[in-house]
Amino acid sequence: MMIKLFETTNNDVIVKKRKPRKCPKCGGKVATIFYGMPNFESLQLQKDLEDDKIVLGGCCMMEGGPVWQCVGCDTQFYRELDLLKLINQVASQE
Repeated sequence: MMIKLFETTNNDVIVKKRKPRKCPKCGGKVATIFYGMPNFESLQLQKDLEDDKIVLGGCCMMEGGPVWQCVGCDTQFYRELDLLKLINQVASQE
């Protein structure tokens, strides 16, 4: 039985234990996805965005969703532990 947990835009699901140093697809910098309503007046937020340390991910965080994103090609990366927890939750509800 196949369980569809989430949608992806490019049919690639890249799962990592930790944040990659660089993107395996393009070699670009990988940033942490920041979810929630950002305070755009924050100087630290502005600096982190300019330095490609973070990218904005929207207001709502989906459980088991992507945690990191390449700033070069927009490839998204999922944390292995988050996906394992989500799979176990779905399996226990069946």
